[in-house]
Amino acid sequence: EQALDISQYTFACVFLLECLLKLAAYRLRYFSDHWNKFDFFLVLLSIAGVVVSQLGAEINLSLFRIFRVLRVLRVFRLIRFAKDMHILLETMLYCLPSLANIAALMFLLCFVFAIVGMHSFRAVRFGECINTHANFQTFPTTLLLLVGMITGESWNCMMYDCAVTAPPHCSPEDGDCGSHWAPLYFVLFMVFVGFITLNLVIAVILDSFSTTIQIEKDLINFKHLKDFSSHWQEFDPKAKYLIPTHRLPQLL
Repeated sequence: EQALDISQYTFACVFLLECLLKLAAYRLRYFSDHWNKFDFFLVLLSIAGVVVSQLGAEINLSLFRIFRVLRVLRVFRLIRFAKDMHILLETMLYCLPSLANIAALMFLLCFVFAIVGMHSFRAVRFGECINTHANFQTFPTTLLLLVGMITGESWNCMMYDCAVTAPPHCSPEDGDCGSHWAPLYFVLFMVFVGFITLNLVIAVILDSFSTTIQIEKDLINFKHLKDFSSHWQEFDPKAKYLIPTHRLPQLL
C-alpha cells in the first residue's frame, strides 16, 4: 500500500511538471491537441487523487474508490507511442458518427417491432422462454427482450412460445394463445436487425479502418494540415490568408 502511494505521488508530480512545461511552451495552443487535453485531465485527476487519498478518512468512501479506479486511465497515455493502437483508436473515433446513425436506425426498428410485438403477443402464456423477465406485456420488457434477441439469445425458443395456438399449451377461451404469424415476425426481426444492421456496423468499422490506414500512409495527413493551420494562425491572426514574405522562413 505504501509503495502504491509513493508511485501515485511520483507520477502525479511527473505529469504535473510535464503539463506545466508544455503550457509554458505552447500557451493556449496546448489545448488545441486532443492528447494534451487528455493529459491535462489526467493531471487534474492525479491531483484530485492525491487530495482524496490524504483526506480519505474524512470523505465518502465511495468517492475515494472512484478516484482509485480512474487511475487506470493513465495506461491510455501509452497509445500515442504505440502506432498500431493509435490507429485502432483513431478508427473508433472516425467511425463514431456513422455508428451513431446505425444505432439510431436499430433503435427505430426495435421500436417498431416492439409495438407490433406488444399488440400481437401481449397475452401469450408463459412458456419455456417467455416468462416474467422476458415477455411482451410492457414496452420496456419488450424492448429489452428484442435487444437480447439481437445477440441471437434464444430467439427461436421465444418464437416457438409465441407460435403456440392450441391446447394444452394455451387456452383459446382465456385468450393466452400465440399467433401463426409469430415465425414471420421473429424471422423478419432477426434478418433486418440481427443480421443486416449488425453487418452494417462491421462494414462501417472496416471501412473506417482502411481509411485510417490510408491516411497514415499518406505523406501529408490531417495532423500535418492541422499543425500547419495552427502555425499559420500565429502569423495571420486576422485570417487575411496572406503573410509577409520575410516571415515565410519562420513559418517553415
